[in-house]
Amino acid sequence: MEFKIAPLKASFMAASILGIIISSIFILPDYPDWGMAFLILFVVMFIASLISMTYAPIELADKVGLEEEEKEVEMIAKEIKKEHITKNNENKEKIKKEIKNKEELN
Repeated sequence: MEFKIAPLKASFMAASILGIIISSIFILPDYPDWGMAFLILFVVMFIASLISMTYAPIELADKVGLEEEEKEVEMIAKEIKKEHITKNNENKEKIKKEIKNKEELN
């Protein structure tokens, strides 16, 4: 049976690193049993995040962020299209005015 490795967020790794630091500095000296338990937990979390970072499929990891990026790109494209249409309309009006001015002069 092949394992499917889930993509984990960067905050998961950050939480594990922070947990390791806090557990080893503040909890382990005063409460060795609890400190060691938390240390093991956060080390396992860190290893899981490394495995996820190395072996998780890129498509799944990017899919989460791509949906938001696609929405942003669509909004930007709509804004650019509106600006382009507005500029085209302004240019058309200028051309029409110039043609009318030339006709009046003739």
